This record gives sequence, C-alpha cells and structure tokens, in this order.
Amino acid sequence: MKSLYVPPLPAQNDAYEDKSLAELIFGGDKLANQAVEAIRQAEQKAQELEQQASTKAAEIIHSAKERASALAEESSDQAQKEALAQVETAHRQEESVMQQSLQQAEQEISALRLLVKEKESQAVQAVLTELI
Repeated sequence: MKSLYVPPLPAQNDAYEDKSLAELIFGGDKLANQAVEAIRQAEQKAQELEQQASTKAAEIIHSAKERASALAEESSDQAQKEALAQVETAHRQEESVMQQSLQQAEQEISALRLLVKEKESQAVQAVLTELI
C-alpha cells in the first residue's frame, strides 16, 4: 500500500500560516480545477475563433463568387458591346461601299448617255442615208 505524502507543516511566520493542513494538502484540487477551467475557456475561445474564421471565410468566398459573377457579366456585356460595335462598323462600311458603287454607276450611266447623245446624230444620219 502506498503512503500518502504529507508535506511538513510550515513554520510559524511562513506564508501558509493562515491555511489549515487540509487546505494545504487538498489545495491542489483548487489549482487543478482552475487549470481545467482555464483550459475549458481556452478551448471555448478557440472554438469561437474557429467559428468566426469559418464565417469570415464563407463571407469571403461568397463575396469572391459574387465578384466573379459580376466580372463575368461585365465581360459578357463588354463582348456584346464590342460585337455590336463591329456589326455597326460593318454596316457603315457596307453603306460606304454601296454609296461608292452607286456613284460609280451614275458616272458610268452619265458617260454612256453622253456617248449615246454623240452617236445619236450619227445614227440618225446613217439611217437617213440608207433610206434616201
């Protein structure tokens, strides 16, 4: 059987003079309880910090997803705007080419009309010569 260690009684002027022997022997339980309570509080604080960090991480992820979605939408909108601008540019170029073609055709028609007018008198003269 093991024997229980009992510390020697403190001297009369020692810091322990107001404590009873039972308090000195069993006072370790109070310290142990305080240590357990400190550990429990530290674990609780760590759990709270972990929950806060988890919540903050979820908020950051949510914010990042929203930002990515907004950027994707902006990119899509920008791409649509660029495509629309390209289509408009193509239409303007088409109109320009059509205007140039019409101007060229009108010039050719005018030139042909002048040529016909010049040749008209010769044609009438040739027909009259044949008839006479």
